[in-house]
Amino acid sequence: HLRSETFPELSKLAGFVSASILSRRVTDGTEFLIVTNWRSLEDIQRFSGPDVETAVVPAKVADMMVEYDRRAKHFEVIDQYAARADR
Repeated sequence: HLRSETFPELSKLAGFVSASILSRRVTDGTEFLIVTNWRSLEDIQRFSGPDVETAVVPAKVADMMVEYDRRAKHFEVIDQYAARADR
């Protein structure tokens, strides 16, 4: 769903930069962490509404999950590093 619907829709929004899917095995199955990068908090607010910490999860998607965070957390990128291509 993320790859076929959510990410393509996000890519149409002003200020959306990128997204990553992280996962890890836990006792009850698999936990996912979706990290999105935006140009600014104002861009996020245009997407999410006035309370930027309310997680935007469509009902169809919520029904697929055992549980999910109802609140989003926002962080500012201070610095970014990438591996050298010759490694």
